[in-house]
Amino acid sequence: MPHRSWLGELTAPLADEHIGAATGNRWYMPEAGSWGAIVRYLWNAAAIVQMYWYEIPWGGTLAVKRKVIDELGLLDRWRNAFCEDTMLRRQLGKHGCG
Repeated sequence: MPHRSWLGELTAPLADEHIGAATGNRWYMPEAGSWGAIVRYLWNAAAIVQMYWYEIPWGGTLAVKRKVIDELGLLDRWRNAFCEDTMLRRQLGKHGCG
């Protein structure tokens, strides 16, 4: 559940003309020690390391300027992409707005 100022905090960096996208990340902290909750927690911990290492923005909380979507042809690229977030950093970097 996002906090009250989540959207404002997410989109604030987009005021900078050199920033094309902004992202956040998730952190699951299980309230109960069920197997499902523990697996989800462990998966999340491993995924965050990979996302950091490969500079993958998290699509679950992602804001991209409409201008950037249009200029980079992201709608067409997303149609053929494995996932919307895994290819985004490279596309932004190629066009100098990453």
